[in-house]
Amino acid sequence: MIKFIKLILFYLFGIALLACNKDSLYVGKETMLVASKTVGCGGMMGLGQGGTCYLVKTNSNKNWDPYSIYMFEGFEYKEGFESLIIVKVYKTFHDNEPIMDGDSRRYVLYKIISQVKKDSNI
Repeated sequence: MIKFIKLILFYLFGIALLACNKDSLYVGKETMLVASKTVGCGGMMGLGQGGTCYLVKTNSNKNWDPYSIYMFEGFEYKEGFESLIIVKVYKTFHDNEPIMDGDSRRYVLYKIISQVKKDSNI
């Protein structure tokens, strides 16, 4: 009986480890161009109240879009510099769970390709 209980606990522990695996939420890499200036994002749906947003262009969208600074990890913004970066993209929720507020992704800096002192054409 004790062996059976140990086996069940071992099995449950393994499932718990797999469920917490950060890589299971990994989506892929994306190249982003971060503008040389930021904007306020207060009142914008899902971007927080009174916060600061980077203006970002991605491969899939050539327009400047606001991204909350809190969605980024490891990136140090430099005002007056346009930054071309590669980020690892992670889901912040599972597909079967509704999102109430904020973006469903977070971005972890993978590589800085360039940082050029320039006034972004916004």
